Amino acid sequence: MGNVLISFLGVGDYKVTKYFMNGDDEKVFSTKYAPIAIANLANIEKIILLVTKESRNKHFEQFKKEANDLCVKVEDRDIPEGLTENERWEIWDKVIDCTESMNQISFDITHSYRLIPFYVFLTIEFLRNIRGIDLGGLYYGLYDKDKEKSPIINLGEVLDILSWINFSGFFVKTGIFSKDARDFVRKIHAGAYRNNSSIKPKILQTIAGNFESISSSLNLAQDININKYTDDLLKNLEKEDDLIKEANYLAKPFEKIFKS
Repeated sequence: MGNVLISFLGVGDYKVTKYFMNGDDEKVFSTKYAPIAIANLANIEKIILLVTKESRNKHFEQFKKEANDLCVKVEDRDIPEGLTENERWEIWDKVIDCTESMNQISFDITHSYRLIPFYVFLTIEFLRNIRGIDLGGLYYGLYDKDKEKSPIINLGEVLDILSWINFSGFFVKTGIFSKDARDFVRKIHAGAYRNNSSIKPKILQTIAGNFESISSSLNLAQDININKYTDDLLKNLEKEDDLIKEANYLAKPFEKIFKS
């Protein structure tokens, strides 16, 4: 299966709106259910829908009919309301089980029920770091009853923040800047150019390389290399204004390291 979206249904009185992907309001899709709009706008082939007993009774049949009319497959899974710790762990297990044998998955939390979004964030981190699953998107539809159109935003930066926190915390505690951290900086660097960001990074990736080289040399007790890489780092840190400017715009948690 190609593009798969894991989504949820609550019990709200959802209203029809013209959803569009944030940044492109020319292409819209009218529906009361954000995951169906996402399926249409993001070429989703299958929706795995997690429903409580209440949300199934209130919305599921209409949801399934709309999705089937678009030739989007719907696979439904029952979940509890999450009122107790055991129920919340059950939701965790259900979401994890949905991703079996998948390499990439997208999530939508627009109609998520109660505490579910918090568990979704943690589940995604588990899937990315333990199972190596790529995140296609983390979507949320911003419905506004007073507006004709409603943007669907991709909250991928929320997970980037978690990655920055993990890498930054590990570096501060151990002095080790991992290859994964450097690769993450490279991704941010490339994304800035690909998305034509107002600030094009010039020094951030180089600094990340300096940190990784020093960390590697420390682990291998290579005194000569440590001195060389430290000198390189100090020279690059002289460009502090550019570094702080880039980090503040592209990698805020990384910026805090340089201000420490």
